[in-house]
This record gives sequence, C-alpha cells and structure tokens, in this order.
Amino acid sequence: MLEVVRYTDDRKEEWDAFVDVSKNGTFLFKRDYMEYHKDRFNDFSLLLYENSKLKSLFPGNIIKSTFYSHQGLTFGGILSLAETDTLTYIKYFNAYNLYLNNNCIEKVVYIAIPQIYKKCFGDEEAYALYRVNAGLIGCNLSSCIDLRVPLKWSRNRKRNYLKSVKEGVEIKKSDRWKDFWVIMVQNLKENHDVLPVHTCEEMMSLVHNLPGNIELLEAKCRGEIVGGAVLYKYNKVLKVQYAHASYLGKKVGAIDSIYYYLTSQLNDSFSYIDFGTSNLNKGLCINEGLLRQKEGFGARGVVFNEYQYLTNTIIN
Repeated sequence: MLEVVRYTDDRKEEWDAFVDVSKNGTFLFKRDYMEYHKDRFNDFSLLLYENSKLKSLFPGNIIKSTFYSHQGLTFGGILSLAETDTLTYIKYFNAYNLYLNNNCIEKVVYIAIPQIYKKCFGDEEAYALYRVNAGLIGCNLSSCIDLRVPLKWSRNRKRNYLKSVKEGVEIKKSDRWKDFWVIMVQNLKENHDVLPVHTCEEMMSLVHNLPGNIELLEAKCRGEIVGGAVLYKYNKVLKVQYAHASYLGKKVGAIDSIYYYLTSQLNDSFSYIDFGTSNLNKGLCINEGLLRQKEGFGARGVVFNEYQYLTNTIIN
C-alpha cells in the first residue's frame, strides 16, 4: 500500500536520514539547508511510504496550482533508494502525481538531478518524464571537469596561474567569510548590479548547521585576502558555488591559483568539479567570456534540464 503525505517539522529526522541513504540525495535536500530561506517559499515537500516504510521523498514548493522541485535549490526531483527499480519508480511517480492532482496542483516544474550528482545510475527519472510528455522549458549549461580524465588548460589560464606563483599568491582554507563577502558583493554590484543569493550571515549559519559540506578557500597576496571560493561538497562532486577576486586579485591571477589548487590537491577526494552555469534566462543567453574562462581550465558542459508536465497524466 502506498501513502503520500506532506512534510511536517516532526518528520525532520526521518527526512534527513532518508536523504543520506538515497541514491540521489545531497545535503541540499537536508531540512537545515532547505529551510534557511523558508520565508521565501511555500514548502510542499512530500514523503512516500510503502507498507508504512519510507521509500521516497519529493522536495518542493508551490505557487498557486504549480509544484516546483524546488525553486530554492540548484536542482531537485524525486529521491529514491538504489534498490528502487524502474517499474517501482514509475509506481512512485504516479502516486506523487495523483496526490498533487487531488490537492488541486495542476502542473509540475521539475529540474532534474544531473547524473554526476547521483551515487549510481538513475535515468529512470528521465524515462518517467518522457512518458508523461514533459516539455523541456530550460537547459542550463554548467561547466564541469572530469578529474579522472582531465583536459589541458588553455595557454591564457596557464599564463595567469604562473603569474600567481610569481606574485606569491597563497591558497588555504579560511573562515574569513566577511572579508570574502565584501569582495564578492562589490564585484557583483559593479559588474551585474545584483547581490549574492545568500547573505554572509545565511552562509555562515549553513556552515554551522551542515558541518563538512561547505568550505571557504581564500587567496592571499601581499598580506591581504584578494579572492576566494565557496565550495559545496557533494557525494563525488566539488561545486564552486561562488568564486570572486578583488581588483588586485584579478591582476595577480587569484582565481587561476584557486582552480589549480582544486584540480591538483583535491583530485583524490572527488570525481568532478562543477564550476556552475554561465547562462541566463533558462539557458537562452550565454556569457561567452565566463564560459571561455571556465572551459580554459578544462571544463566541459553538463546540462541541468528543467521540465514541465501536467499532474493528470499517469504512466500505464
């Protein structure tokens, strides 16, 4: 017997424990991460039980009659166990749709989890989306390095890294979050007239609540911090969430030095490095300069596909 229920705070421990054992769960789906910005979203996360045992999760929020998986996360989707075979997955997929439809949710917007973020194969998700005629409404291109078969750096990136060595740039783990945030806020304001998604206080709270998952690297030169990178540590992926340098940091190749450190010092701990997307408007606009910079380090494209489908469609 299948039962779908809406998440409530008393299920936090059970929810987080399932994220840890699921084949496609990451710390993004832990409640401490999902709820740091809970005031911005109407949470409608779901749990699925089979014979009273928790078998799946579906993180999400709603706006009117649309379910999103989840607007506060980089990606989302249905979490399941490694032993969940394709036919069982389809059964769970149908059960979620039935529950949503019965609760007056007409549409789902679904950002699929890229394969590199899964602990094992999990493309039954893509198959289920195909079977409900899900339409592709976004295709964000992220630049990733496969550390098992790394590509060579471009000439410009090598030159900048050698400059950083000559200038004496040092890279180390750091807790100087406020110093880095000043650099990042100034960069984003001057270049894009935007602010970071997270405030410094929010990020420091996440670091405290999710120990071991988020880390700051700093680049130091001439006695001052000239750049840094916020790192998210997933199962086998190291995600560069933010990377910024001051005016001096740009002159001395701080970002190149950080990326050299990542690819040379952490390649035994991770299989992939994700530098993030270089596009806007669901992939329709691309920042060519930013893309060239990332690909200059040997990164190549991994897509974050966004789909839309109706909840009244059931897979037979």
